[in-house]
Amino acid sequence: MSKHKVEYKHYDKDHPYLSTLSIKKRANYARTQKIALRIVVVLFFVLAEGLLMWAAADSSISYSPLQKEASAIVRPLTKLSKAEVKLSNPPPPLLYLADMYLVIPRLSINVPIGNIALAADAGLLVPASPNQALWRNDGPKPGDPGSAIIAGPYGESTGDGAFSSNDKLVVGDSIEVIYKDGNRTVYKVYQITAYKVTELPLKDIFDKSDGKYLNLLTNAGTRSGPAGSYDQRLVVYARQD
Repeated sequence: MSKHKVEYKHYDKDHPYLSTLSIKKRANYARTQKIALRIVVVLFFVLAEGLLMWAAADSSISYSPLQKEASAIVRPLTKLSKAEVKLSNPPPPLLYLADMYLVIPRLSINVPIGNIALAADAGLLVPASPNQALWRNDGPKPGDPGSAIIAGPYGESTGDGAFSSNDKLVVGDSIEVIYKDGNRTVYKVYQITAYKVTELPLKDIFDKSDGKYLNLLTNAGTRSGPAGSYDQRLVVYARQD
């Protein structure tokens, strides 16, 4: 039988080793290519069908009749204005950070109270932090008979300290001192007055003894220079009923 060249259509004519293969191996090579091509085509159609099903499902969710209700429930977060913040209730005190906390519901104030020997005169020491108050620890403690004194920051540079809105209080407002053990003392405001530094009624502020008082002190008036002192003191008088 004479040998003759057999032409095959389904194989890679540029295969680097094709010239070394027998006719049988060339046929097997062509068959392998066909199988591989069919597998690729099947995988392509499976993937395309999956993508189409996913797109259809996403579209049906986007146009679901529940979309409007869901959007109404899940609203984007918005930043509250200062006015809205002041109308909200103050958060509960973190009683493990300080022995006492000062809470003024009307002003949304809830700040820790430190202690220091405040001078019983026109001088006024205020805390460095705008979110803290100081108790005059050489006088009565809040809840005890006499005049308990708490000084707070006006906001020396920004006017935005914890006591900067004390002039917005009105007679009858509540002021609370909450202790670390959970006990609290509640006072009611009965007077709010701004005095010139040279005209402070020291006895009324520091030395009343006919009941349980709490007086809040802070700066007021005009400041003499960036590093100077204010020419007035604002005093909020409160007492326990």
